Amino acid sequence: MNFIITKQKIDNINIFNIIDKQTNLNSILVKKNNLYFNLYILNYLTVNLGKNNLFLSLILNNKFKSFYILFIKLIKNLLETNTIYTKELYIEGIGYFFKKDPIKKQILILNIGKTHNIKIKLPKYINFKIINNGTYLILTGTNKELINLIASKIKSIKPPEIYKGKGIYFSYEKINKKLINKSKKS
Repeated sequence: MNFIITKQKIDNINIFNIIDKQTNLNSILVKKNNLYFNLYILNYLTVNLGKNNLFLSLILNNKFKSFYILFIKLIKNLLETNTIYTKELYIEGIGYFFKKDPIKKQILILNIGKTHNIKIKLPKYINFKIINNGTYLILTGTNKELINLIASKIKSIKPPEIYKGKGIYFSYEKINKKLINKSKKS
């Protein structure tokens, strides 16, 4: 199985194949728009850089075909240019809100009903905007994996409760509340 990315998709992008001889790790470093993205490759896949092409081939045929398809999609996501990805979160609960630190602009403050506020330092390539009186957070950036990772980490701080409905949700997510049975014993 071979996969080829031609020169048309890799204009204005520098791609480097890095091989560590001590640990036998293979990685691809992609530089686009003064941003660096690193992707570690499994040992069952080989990457060859040609003058106008990038070749990805599978050493063992059937066992690792799903990983092969995964890495094709990851490389395509890295090479897509001028794509801005967004992830939207909202918070629900009395006194729960997102806030931007007024002094350090890349710090997100969460008030989720604990005795102290939780501060999260975001990478400088991730932009965020808070709307709707601090209950709605929009994360934007060019790295899809990093945005999904940060959004899931923020959500894991206060996941939605199934009985009260409080917590941090994705914008597309809807959780059905469970009913509490109140039965009288006589």
